[in-house]
Amino acid sequence: MIDFKLNLGCGRYPLKGFINIDIFLRKNIDVIADFNNELPFKDDTFTEIYCSHVIEHLDDTLAIVQEIYRISRNNAIITIKVPHFTAFNALSDLTHKRVFGWQTFDLLSQLKEKYNIDAKFLVVKKKINFSRGNFLSIFNPIMNFLINRILLFRFNLYERFFCYIIPSEEIIYKLRVVK
Repeated sequence: MIDFKLNLGCGRYPLKGFINIDIFLRKNIDVIADFNNELPFKDDTFTEIYCSHVIEHLDDTLAIVQEIYRISRNNAIITIKVPHFTAFNALSDLTHKRVFGWQTFDLLSQLKEKYNIDAKFLVVKKKINFSRGNFLSIFNPIMNFLINRILLFRFNLYERFFCYIIPSEEIIYKLRVVK
């Protein structure tokens, strides 16, 4: 069976070896689609989906999660990068419809019971990232260690007490599809 990989919302950053999909026509985009509608792929197509800073722009987060689940094979790996709720532009960007916290995707296991959505994921890994590519990124190794290894250990001390003192840029979730 062939491994198909999807870069969902690739923008100006298409990935080699992936089907690159975006809402806008740009160079090296394979598929153009509006992610607020059903995605133009068959069920159980992808073994990996990469989605960087896309779902915060969509109308219905639960609908895109359901679509990602639908087009993913069992055990597919889903990487989702989204703004942390303390990111400096998380709420000032007029195109953002929501922001995310440390436990946002931990709740995916409860979707079926609470919202009648047939999607199940296991959180394989999650990480808060301090800075994305600006001059502050030189502090990433230190800040990421401090936040992810110490302040988030067990009791989520970072979001409870420190996140507004040391705001972060994004959360990176790695999920595994369970079918």
